[in-house]
Amino acid sequence: MKKNFILFICLVMSAVYVKAQSEHHGQTEEKIAINQGSQTFFDRLYLQLGLAVGTKHNDITPMEPTVEVGYFVLRKLYLFGSYSGLYAHYDKDENIRKYTLSQNLGGGLGYTLFNTGNMYFDLNGKITSSVGSSDWKFVCYDIGVKYRIGSGKQKIHFGLSYRHINSRTTGIDNYNGVFGTIGFGF
Repeated sequence: MKKNFILFICLVMSAVYVKAQSEHHGQTEEKIAINQGSQTFFDRLYLQLGLAVGTKHNDITPMEPTVEVGYFVLRKLYLFGSYSGLYAHYDKDENIRKYTLSQNLGGGLGYTLFNTGNMYFDLNGKITSSVGSSDWKFVCYDIGVKYRIGSGKQKIHFGLSYRHINSRTTGIDNYNGVFGTIGFGF
């Protein structure tokens, strides 16, 4: 089931990338220059969907589908809100496996370090916290890099980040690990 879900996400992201590339090649350089010169409020908004998987640390193996909604304050600087569901496999005792699910809400700041045509390289950081009746209560600090490919708002992204999760649940240790992310945006 897990392999099918990952395969499905990869296929959807590939289709979005192919569509974005075909639309970009259909535009002339003059149209691209006009579109970049006149940005409205809605042109600066973006939406990203992704799936992040973390390395195992302190017997915790996390996976997290995420949704980010952001706004480019300046040409390269953006603010974003983040919502995710952190699913973690926790196996401190060898005979007992526990799965936790936490809903997370937070936000962050990002900066595009450089771009070359349809490729972008970003540095970003975010802080999220578990909300509601989550199995695992925590505050999460994340800093990473993101590589985006595509034209317009339709971009596929790959990310690598370092994450510290400060656990507030008795019996579950803090988490420090590397997360890999793959997703697409509009």
